[in-house]
Amino acid sequence: MNETASLIVHLPKEDLGRLESLAESTKQSISALAAAVLAEYLAVHQQQIAAVQEGLAAAERGDVIPHGEVAAWLESWGTEHELPRPRAKQHR
Repeated sequence: MNETASLIVHLPKEDLGRLESLAESTKQSISALAAAVLAEYLAVHQQQIAAVQEGLAAAERGDVIPHGEVAAWLESWGTEHELPRPRAKQHR
C-alpha cells in the first residue's frame, strides 16, 4: 500500500456538504473521495502544464505554423477548395 500523509483543507460548508453527499451515494469515505478528486486534479493540471511547456519549446525552436496559413485553412473549411492542414515549419 502507498504511504499516506494527512492534509487539512478549509473549504466552504456547501462544498463539504456536497462531498459528504457524494461520498454517501458512492459508498466511499470522504477522505478516499477527496484523495481521488485531488489526484485527478493534479494529473490533469500536470498534463496541461507539460503541453504548454512543449508548445513553448516548439515555438522557441521555430517549429510553428504562421497565423495566416491557419486562418486560410480554417476559412477553407466547408468549401469546394478545402485546404490541407498546414504543418509546422521547422526553422533550425
